[in-house]
Amino acid sequence: MGKAAVRFDYEATVNRRPLSDRQRMGDLVGRSIAMRTIYALIERSAASDVTVLLEGETGTGKSVVAYEIHRHGARAEAPFVTVDCGAVPANLL
Repeated sequence: MGKAAVRFDYEATVNRRPLSDRQRMGDLVGRSIAMRTIYALIERSAASDVTVLLEGETGTGKSVVAYEIHRHGARAEAPFVTVDCGAVPANLL
């Protein structure tokens, strides 16, 4: 990794993720632990002014999650625009 230093610290404690009480968020539906974790991450992301990068295979719901972050955030009244970087030629990026 070049000049970067990477460090991993392991602890005996369990890494607990927050869970939302929601069973649905817009077009996202599910009450499993995995979905409630996603809802909590969406809520946390929407409450802050951070840049979020969503990665995954085609059809996994990245744009739905992005829309929910937008919809629950401070910029909800502003337009939501999706940009598919895979469709943009490399020389334009």
